[in-house]
Amino acid sequence: MSLTLNDIDLPLVVEEKLRRVYGAKYSLKNVLELDPDELIRTTRLKNQDIDLALQCISNTFYPFTRRQMSVWQMIEKERDLITTFSTGCPIMDNTLGGGIRLGQITELYGESGCGKTQLCIQLSLEVQRIFRARGQEASELFYIV
Repeated sequence: MSLTLNDIDLPLVVEEKLRRVYGAKYSLKNVLELDPDELIRTTRLKNQDIDLALQCISNTFYPFTRRQMSVWQMIEKERDLITTFSTGCPIMDNTLGGGIRLGQITELYGESGCGKTQLCIQLSLEVQRIFRARGQEASELFYIV
């Protein structure tokens, strides 16, 4: 079964122009295959109206695209969900974007004697300090290797 202009809700102006030019029984797939510039020329609609119509028609066939996000939006969304753990040093926390990320693996590397072990010792002390401040026993687990 082929979907037609009768099977979709479009803005009234756009729907009327498409019906007038292509007919009510014109397949929506055929509309998607048309060049947007050709649609603008034949219907004399604005570019924004054609984009909206193509997006509505596309959403009919591909509903998962309604929730699409740009990569930047995905990064921003992930950034909001990230919980960090302070290293105890504001300068290092700022460099790391708030501290060590919880729920993720953080790898420390560098030359011998640069302070990797010292940072791990500092992190283990920071974990103890936080638990004492909360008055909690070890109900959470931190791996510092």
